[in-house]
Amino acid sequence: AEYDQFVGEALAIRAICYFDLMQMYSKPYHMNSGAGQGVPLRLKANKSAAENDLAPSTVAEVYTQILKDLNDAEPLAAATHGSTSLNITRIHKNTIIAYKTRVYLHMHNWAQVVAESAKIVPAASPFTATSGVAHTLNANYANIFATPNASAESIFSLPMTSANNAGTQNHLAHYFGSGSGESYYLASGAGSVVAAMNGADARRVMMATVGGQLYLTKYRDQTTRTDNPPVIRWAEVLLNRAEAIVRAGNAVTQSAVDLLNAVRTRSYAAGAYTLGDFADVNAFYDAILLERNMEFLGEGIRNMDLMRLGLTIPGKSGGTFGTVAAIPNTSQSYYWPVPDSELSYNTLMTPNN
Repeated sequence: AEYDQFVGEALAIRAICYFDLMQMYSKPYHMNSGAGQGVPLRLKANKSAAENDLAPSTVAEVYTQILKDLNDAEPLAAATHGSTSLNITRIHKNTIIAYKTRVYLHMHNWAQVVAESAKIVPAASPFTATSGVAHTLNANYANIFATPNASAESIFSLPMTSANNAGTQNHLAHYFGSGSGESYYLASGAGSVVAAMNGADARRVMMATVGGQLYLTKYRDQTTRTDNPPVIRWAEVLLNRAEAIVRAGNAVTQSAVDLLNAVRTRSYAAGAYTLGDFADVNAFYDAILLERNMEFLGEGIRNMDLMRLGLTIPGKSGGTFGTVAAIPNTSQSYYWPVPDSELSYNTLMTPNN
């Protein structure tokens, strides 16, 4: 049983890593139905430089492997690790199911998002996981990120301690706080989400003005760098399910609105939607994408949301680092180029342009 658990964790971690590589170095799945160039699928260990050469797989082939790894891992994984800290930082069944909802969302396979999320999301509030680890929304948004990062909302995070943490300029409190100036674009630069946030929203409260500019404060430990980087949270699973229900059925339903409201009203109690607030499905999509932008600000999800829907990455201006141009989905800059180091060591790899 312990061996199976380790195998399940390894498979799930490989799937997560390949999914992240695809977000950086390949066109989104929905472009050409996955026929574009992906990355090399290394499914066995390199033991010598002679094994460096490996041709890239297609986007569809890499996604097929990601789902195979996750599906193979699910029956091997433990239902729970018995403690909150381990359930956050070790793979279990609900981690795998939750991550599959993200993968299928990027594939526009709405029916599978609905099917996977139905394994653990109940039909009605309070939306606490029905099996395995009892994931649920934390009643207080700020407490999700408070030390020791032990919220039941956290499905998977990377553990950090004072003795084992990110480098001095690689921790989240540095990037998104006033120490670097970089998060100004996220929080208050032109095209930011702040203008759409009510002042009473708990997510708006978790920002601070320094030197006349607004920064995120959800990551707080500048000194010992112990903030756990979140990989996936329960709130995302609920919003994934809400969006997929509407896209699969091409109709706004009360169940989808309830899921959206569960996340929204946790931070902004007066902001509940009614079914009548949505004139059509597009109005719902706009609302849920806005909610995701506010909910996951600084958690690495916004750019993935833009790319999975083929939306332009908006430009920014007026910040410490000057103007950044908008990037349409037709631009080569929509995703990262293959690094020169990969092209040098792997002669079968080709540029992804």
